[in-house]
Amino acid sequence: MLGVLVVFAVIFALMAFAALPFTDKATTLTILRIFLALLVFAFSSDVLGAYLGHRNAARDIESVRMRLQLARAGNFPLTDVILLMGEYNLAVESAPEGVPYTYSLSEKRLNSLWAEYVANLQQIKQKPQAA
Repeated sequence: MLGVLVVFAVIFALMAFAALPFTDKATTLTILRIFLALLVFAFSSDVLGAYLGHRNAARDIESVRMRLQLARAGNFPLTDVILLMGEYNLAVESAPEGVPYTYSLSEKRLNSLWAEYVANLQQIKQKPQAA
């Protein structure tokens, strides 16, 4: 999401600076007004806050995933698994609303990462336990 905002800001800045030599004072003021309107939109829609919320949720989910791997090594103690389920739910629910079309743009990459994760789990299960 932040990447889309940065791309639009860079394109806008390049277009504005490229057009400056060919504009008069009124046009320059119009460009500045458009830029300020875009800044108002970015701040009023809390783009930065949503980005930080998604990043924090991803960090929390990664922490839960790592702790789940430790619980797997300890033969899944029930109390640990229930606690991890609660923490995962808290992390997911604390994340902001998803950006439209994000999944469809990242679907192939996410599915390949999931298939790699499942393959790694199957390899771990097939290894004999050392006695």
